[in-house]
Amino acid sequence: MSDKELKALISLLDDPDNAVFDEIKQKIISFGDRVIPFLEDAWETSFDVLRQERIENIIHYLQFETVKKELSEWEKSSEHDLINGAVIVAKYQYPDINKESISSVINHLKQDVWLELSEDLTALEQVNVLNRVFFDLHGFHGNKRNINSPKNSFINNVIESKSGNPITLGIIYIS
Repeated sequence: MSDKELKALISLLDDPDNAVFDEIKQKIISFGDRVIPFLEDAWETSFDVLRQERIENIIHYLQFETVKKELSEWEKSSEHDLINGAVIVAKYQYPDINKESISSVINHLKQDVWLELSEDLTALEQVNVLNRVFFDLHGFHGNKRNINSPKNSFINNVIESKSGNPITLGIIYIS
């Protein structure tokens, strides 16, 4: 389907007939997440509340389907990198998440730990070094106020704020 045809379909999303809308919606969804930029452009230029709401719902549906597909592929892969899994989950709320910037922070954290470790340290001393670098030097800490807030779960938010729930902090810690 050409861009022109796709834009024509999107322009029909304000049709008051639900049967017509459902057909248009299914046709748009069949093209997958590549249509999201077109939908976003249409949302920005529309002043019709119904059309905007329908566009938002389609975008959220497509993003959720993409996340489900990527999580399924991640689960089936032989490499279960928890950082990659956490990035995939965060994509639902932040579809343009920058995995490279997250990896950069994680690599910097690993390097700081590596620089502090030596072969003559006991296991307890190694854990103390890791804790000092993670909690003191980098400033990570648990958010006890609102532990269930999504901001405490999405890895990009936790890396940015240095505050999160035990699961996301644990993923970063063991990486």
